[in-house]
This record gives sequence, C-alpha cells and structure tokens, in this order.
Amino acid sequence: MNKLSFTVKFVTVPARAKNGLHPIYCRININRKKAEFALREFVDPKKWSEGSQTIKGDPELTAKLNSTYNRLNEIRNKIISEGRIPSSIEIKNDFLNIKDKSTKLLDYLAEYIAQIKLLPEYSDSTAKKYKTIQKHLTGFLASKQLLHISMNAVKPEHIKELEFYLKTTSQLSVNTTTKYLKLLKTVFNRAIEFGKLANNPMQNLRFKHERTNRTFLTFDELNRIKEVELSNESLNRVRNIFLFSCYSGLRFTDVDKLTPKCIITDANGNKWIEIQEIQKTGDFHRIPLLNRAEEIVELYKEEAEITGKLLPLRSNQKVNAYLKIIADFSKIDKILTFHMARHTFATTVTLANNVSIEVVSKMLGHKDIATTQIYAKVLNESMSEFAKLLNQKL
Repeated sequence: MNKLSFTVKFVTVPARAKNGLHPIYCRININRKKAEFALREFVDPKKWSEGSQTIKGDPELTAKLNSTYNRLNEIRNKIISEGRIPSSIEIKNDFLNIKDKSTKLLDYLAEYIAQIKLLPEYSDSTAKKYKTIQKHLTGFLASKQLLHISMNAVKPEHIKELEFYLKTTSQLSVNTTTKYLKLLKTVFNRAIEFGKLANNPMQNLRFKHERTNRTFLTFDELNRIKEVELSNESLNRVRNIFLFSCYSGLRFTDVDKLTPKCIITDANGNKWIEIQEIQKTGDFHRIPLLNRAEEIVELYKEEAEITGKLLPLRSNQKVNAYLKIIADFSKIDKILTFHMARHTFATTVTLANNVSIEVVSKMLGHKDIATTQIYAKVLNESMSEFAKLLNQKL
C-alpha cells in the first residue's frame, strides 16, 4: 500500500462566531483530500493557540481535542488493517456514526450492465458474463443478509467470502471464479472513476489462475468426425459447422454472426471470411476461406439466402450436447466442445502444417502473440507424449 499523508487539524471559524466566541472545526486531510466537521465547541480567540492546538486555561477542552485526534487515528488504522485505503470522508462518517448512504452495490451493478448493453464496444457475450456474476453475487449477498449493502461498505473479507461461495455453493472452477471476480473489480474501478466510490476493496487482493489444457483433435480424429456416418440431419448440421470452425478458427459467437456478405473475394480471386466484431477484441478481421470451409458454406448456400445467416447454427448448449453424441459415433475419447474446434485450427490445421506462429496469431485475432504460443507449446507437449508411446510399442 502506498504511503498515505494523514493529518488532523483543529481550526476556528471567525465568520461563524457567536457572542464573541469562535466555533472549533476538525479538518481531516488524507493525500490532499479533506473532510471537515464541527466539534460543537466554542473558544475565546484570545485563548486559542492554533500552533499547539490547545486552549489556555481550559484543559478539559484541550483533552477533548486530543481524544478526538486519537479516535480519528484509531479509525484510520482500523481501515488500513482491513487492507483498505482510508478516505477522509469515511473516517469522518465513522467518527460521527453517520450511516453510509452511498449507492447500493447491486443497484450500481445493474446500472453498469444496462450501460454496457448500449455501448458498441461491448459484445453481447460480455454483457452475459456480467449478468452471470450479478446472479451469483445476489445469491451470495442474500445468504449473508447483505442484499442492501452499499459500495462503500464492501470490505476485502466480503470479497474473499464471495470467492469461497463461488467455488463451493456455485461450484465454479478456479479460473471461472477468478474471471468473475476480475469483472467485479472492473465495476468497482468504474465506480471510483465516476465518483461513486473512494477506494476499491479489491485493490490489494490477488486471485489464482490455473493453467488449463487446450485440448484439440488430431488429424486422424478430425478425419473420423468428417467421415462418420450420421443418419440424423441435426447431428449432421452440427458436425458440418463444427468442422467449419476447425478450418476457420472462429468462436461460436463469431460463427453465429456470419452472413453471406461476410464471404468476399479480393482482386486476386482469393476468398476471405470478413467479420467486424471478433469476440474479446472488437476488431475488423479477415481470415482465409480454406477449401474445406468453403465446401461447408456451399452446402447451406440456398438456406443462407433465405435466413440471412451463413450457417444454420443452434444454441451453444444444444450444439455441445450433439457434439458429445458425434464424439461417441466417431469413437473419440475426448469431451468434444465447440471451442475445441478453435484449438484444433490453431494446432492440427495450422501450426502442425508449418504455418508461422505470426500468421496463426493474426488469423486467431490474438492481440498478444504470447497467447498463440500457448498452442505451440501444447502441440509440442502432445507430440512428445506421442513419441514416448510410440517408442514403448516399437
């Protein structure tokens, strides 16, 4: 925690004098931010010494000033011990026993969600994530009888209890818990920016992030899915769109946004997938339309002209349920999810075929090539494991 400048000074205000006596005010100053309140005491200006902060001939009133200072300092130290940065207003309110009338946490979160839904730089998926943390936070606060807690009243221990609640009651993974807590931290920072809050109770808290395995399909598994006989048309559609993502690297939400106009041809006759809002980045993005991906697009060309959607995509939940069935038919011993297609594109389709990591990073829409390098590392580790197994059999 950065060093704080903390001063308490007692001053008289001649302009508010009564019967020749000046009222005494207490001024708290923390990092040049002040708060002031009246002590409800008056003093003869001739007996007042601002330098020594004493009243000549009135040890009782002088003792009251000292007692006030000591109490204010105790409040400051208590806030620091809780891992928070004290503000002059909070110390003043605590001393005067003024109940916090600041914005309620759940009210501000609802207001924040309503705002980001109207801003073009936020995707629908981002708004859904905030709605999810809103649901979990409401459940947690209800369990603690804190539904009406104000933002200023939230302490680091509340956040740690919320973390425990998310991992236990909500049964979220470590990484998902961390993701939601970071979203909440953003909300607090936004409140500070707009003057709704003095300090972020999450400022000095750190949350764990576990490395996850980016599971992908091998070339053989990819072919098995491509060749497997599926009598059910719904399964067949899901299989085709999944393969399209394997050959394009697009996420579920990005595929869902594709229209026939997203397929363009440049001056050299090369075909591209062009999409405006790639999830997480919001950038204008162009990806080569590989032959196998184009074959899938052609299957639904007539339907796309009617619906306006390039591919007939269903809900993510339904698609993942169908993918589990497709994995069984294809005799693949992996939990098949739609996002695995993106991992497969990054590894089996591109990096394993000597496409440079810079090009792969560009096609995936990564802002930082370090994110793409994770795929290269996963691929190398997988190849090492395969070599070990092969050596054992030879």
